[in-house]
Amino acid sequence: MKIVVVGCTHAGTEATKNLARLYPDAKINVYERNDNVSFLSCGIALNIGGVVKQAEDLFYSSPEELSSLGVNMFMLHEVVEINAEKKELQIRNMVTNERFNYEVMSRLTSDTPDAQDALNMPYEIFLSIIEKINPKSVFFAMKEKEIIGITLLKPQREAMHTIFTGVSRDFRGKGIARALKLLSIRFSRDIGVLKLRTNNRSTNAPMLAINQALGYISEPGKWILEKKMINE
Repeated sequence: MKIVVVGCTHAGTEATKNLARLYPDAKINVYERNDNVSFLSCGIALNIGGVVKQAEDLFYSSPEELSSLGVNMFMLHEVVEINAEKKELQIRNMVTNERFNYEVMSRLTSDTPDAQDALNMPYEIFLSIIEKINPKSVFFAMKEKEIIGITLLKPQREAMHTIFTGVSRDFRGKGIARALKLLSIRFSRDIGVLKLRTNNRSTNAPMLAINQALGYISEPGKWILEKKMINE
């Protein structure tokens, strides 16, 4: 079971503690806009009046305490939209957006015909790669506030390399991947790139058809061979 708690001041903190106690096997994610939890806003007047001497005393818990209960804490994260019917959230990282690029990449690469390339690198390694990419060479397809497609380009010696192109399952077959590819080709041409490369597994026939239609030519490659060993 998955549970999401939006906001973790007084009521959210108590709800989170009770949920962790009642459902120890549940995956609980907490999204809080601030960098703290459990603030008793009703005590502000007492602090101003001198009854509560230190404002810090208006906090009775911490992200660390809730994490120790097995809860996933996402501080400085704002939930901007909730789709209860689809059980989806639109979340904004208030410090940086890279985390969500990572999560979009992870989701899309895990749901393609060639899912062998599913993103399995730690976020820190992904971030070190993304930091070297020109933001202008990352293209998104959006439906309202939802990212439904992405393609990323990265310089590679004398050429530009397409790291990945993917579209959410519900939006495939509508020309979105081709449009993203065309944007990447136009961008590369405009900045003077002489050669644009991409990888394409033979198991991903739809993307192969798009690449071939756009003029990509297969280079000499390598075979990946597998022998299944049967224990006798």
